[in-house]
Amino acid sequence: MHGGSHGQGHAHAADKKKEISHATVFFRALPYLWPENEWGLRMRMIFSMVFLFLGNLCDLSTPIAIGYAVDKLSGAASKTGDPQFPFFEIALYGALRFSGTSCLQIRDVLFSNVSAHIEREVALDTFRHLQELSLSYHLKRETGSVIRSVSRGSSSFSTLLRIVLHQIIPVFV
Repeated sequence: MHGGSHGQGHAHAADKKKEISHATVFFRALPYLWPENEWGLRMRMIFSMVFLFLGNLCDLSTPIAIGYAVDKLSGAASKTGDPQFPFFEIALYGALRFSGTSCLQIRDVLFSNVSAHIEREVALDTFRHLQELSLSYHLKRETGSVIRSVSRGSSSFSTLLRIVLHQIIPVFV
């Protein structure tokens, strides 16, 4: 017996899914991150990356500032060994914490417009593709579930790009 009653062994060429590498997906996503003739979005993208870098730099500097404050409190920073109150170091620590948080918030504000553009473009590209499909495809599908899937997919794509851009890439940089 062939086991055909369970649907095994009778795979059609149309049923086989084409494997796509992660690199291919990434390179397909680049035009959405860097759209042609959209200089405003490109500038927002550049500034969001600058604020990402500045925010991470401030976050990395805060332990150094608090370390100086602890050294001054313990007397290790003074020549006489007497503890001193670290006004400047505490102010520096507060300024770095505030700046780091502010930079990351500004990054999110700048990238929100880019993210909305990505969602809109992905949804439009998907709807264009759906409109090019045959009538038999549309007759076999429920319209509501297709629209819901397109909406979720475009939102997920935007979220994925945000995670890759703001969390994964900075780890390697």
